[in-house]
Amino acid sequence: MKVAIGLMFVFTLAFSACTDHSTSPPGGKRVFHTSFERPSDTAGWWGISSASLTLDPAPRCGRRGLKVYGGCIQPSAMLTLGPFESDGYYRFAVWARVLNDHCVGWSDIVLAERGTDIYRNNAVKITVKETRWIYFSPDSIVFCPAGNALELQLSTGGYAGPGGMVIDGLAIYKVDRE
Repeated sequence: MKVAIGLMFVFTLAFSACTDHSTSPPGGKRVFHTSFERPSDTAGWWGISSASLTLDPAPRCGRRGLKVYGGCIQPSAMLTLGPFESDGYYRFAVWARVLNDHCVGWSDIVLAERGTDIYRNNAVKITVKETRWIYFSPDSIVFCPAGNALELQLSTGGYAGPGGMVIDGLAIYKVDRE
């Protein structure tokens, strides 16, 4: 019995390890989550590798985060999820911060249907400006039709020079249309 109670306690801590209890995550079914604890957590990403893991985690998000650097070629990193078998609406939540006040350009995180113009259609974008960790959970949703995929794009830096950000506790949810 003590073992079962101990396992439940450990599971509860692990499940809530990457949450900010002053904010609530978006509802719905979680289809993707990572807090970048293992090198395998970078599998499937374009533009990053296990060398991008850093000992700079967000609050209550384990021991590591993901550091992303960029310049004028955007996006700096990208993850494709899908294709999905049915139509769906999606949103995301993530902890993020810029590396320092001296980073030039911008740091954006965008969730979009693959193949769309991310600045005009069917996309959710946040801009990261703070050097302290901020929890982002935008209310906007992205529609992804059956047979297509979602892209999560991380862009940092710009034409004027390099930039960088760290993300952690990334989750993508399938939600009901609001």
